[in-house]
Amino acid sequence: MGFFSTFNETRTFRMLVIPAFGFVVTQTMAVFNDFDPTVQDLMRKISIQEDHDSFDPMKGGARYNFALSNILNYRDKELWGMWVARWAIWHLVFLSATSFKLSILPKHMSWLPMLHCACMTGVMYSGFRQWPDRDTYLTYRDNFLTAHASFAIVVFMQNILETVMVWWPEKRTRTWIGCGTWGGLVALILVSKIPSVQTALEEERTGVFVPFGLIHDSVHNTFPKELLTQTAVLEVFEYTNFLLHFLVVWHRSGVVEKQIKAGTFHPKFVFPWQSLPKLPASGKKKGK
Repeated sequence: MGFFSTFNETRTFRMLVIPAFGFVVTQTMAVFNDFDPTVQDLMRKISIQEDHDSFDPMKGGARYNFALSNILNYRDKELWGMWVARWAIWHLVFLSATSFKLSILPKHMSWLPMLHCACMTGVMYSGFRQWPDRDTYLTYRDNFLTAHASFAIVVFMQNILETVMVWWPEKRTRTWIGCGTWGGLVALILVSKIPSVQTALEEERTGVFVPFGLIHDSVHNTFPKELLTQTAVLEVFEYTNFLLHFLVVWHRSGVVEKQIKAGTFHPKFVFPWQSLPKLPASGKKKGK
């Protein structure tokens, strides 16, 4: 009963179930866009990329890439019905997480979840690919990529800082999460430089899945192996960054709510120019 009672809690549904649902459904949509043989001719026909079948992120929009950007928006233009469903699902995910945080945090900290929501939608909007034609897309692509990267950096940094300075601000936890995050990232980068790892990734990433295995596609594999390892490292970092943040918010939301009511909530960050609010009378020790 303990497991099911936790599963039925609002925090579980809004911080874990809905995001997991959004991830699985939109990732499945992307896979079908790339591998369903009944729509491949149509996908190539409506494509706005330089080469729909290319594995090169700049030419084909990062085919066979599992970065979060490629599930917020498909790597190429897709059928409008698929796009509407994809954006509706992710707006639901963003609003679910944001409204839950707003229901827990005090009003003077409401800017935090709102900023997170704004930047996440910014990441999604700047990855828009439903352009009318290839020329229009290529005209604005670089500007949109710059905006996309800017929003993403803010979101990644906020995930880390908000996790350890608001939801779990204990010094020991901050140390472990901080060291684990940056140490893990450095380790991933170093591992990605190993030639055997680059070769394995090339074999895995430049193939086409079929029911009984993987067929290597050398025709569209015309870019450096380093590019594959960079995207793989980015994927691991993205998933770890978001998964850790959502899990900590889910795990700590009850504790934070109790601390706020008791007047013992001490976040390490509120606003650059705003001091922490004074504790309510119930949270102060009574004088003699």
